[in-house]
Amino acid sequence: MKLDPTRRLAARLAFGFVLAALLALAPGVNAGLGDRINTQQPNAAGLLKESQPSYQVFESVDSSGRVTLDQYASSSGTVFAVAWRGAGMPDLQAVFGTYFAQFNTLREHSPAARHVLSIDDPGLMVDIHGPNSDIIGRAWVPALVPAGVDVDTVVQPPPAANR
Repeated sequence: MKLDPTRRLAARLAFGFVLAALLALAPGVNAGLGDRINTQQPNAAGLLKESQPSYQVFESVDSSGRVTLDQYASSSGTVFAVAWRGAGMPDLQAVFGTYFAQFNTLREHSPAARHVLSIDDPGLMVDIHGPNSDIIGRAWVPALVPAGVDVDTVVQPPPAANR
């Protein structure tokens, strides 16, 4: 079914307004790794994407609208993992929170590879790869992962956004 140009323009404008409203409701990083996420205030944690007995996943979009971020919080509200995808990096200081200094130290001592960063440390795990136009990343604190949660199955970057 083909829309006439006027209806097509109206549909695009309506979609744009809805997208802008969703971006305004999704605030970006609510809590860094190891911090407690605010699940009591509506929309403060982002949009609830998934809820399981031992964890919840909140999805948000950064202020540029170019990076989608998933925050994984245990049933107590502690962020144990994050995953992101987009045309750029999220605010890594906000994403890593109290683990940011540890991330920087480990990053400095990790082997350099083009478009790839992999940190395999007992205190912090990080995988980042991809060109600047589609960076995919995830990070987690093994000690904070709830019992029974398989990080390799559960913590996955969000799907690519339609650009």
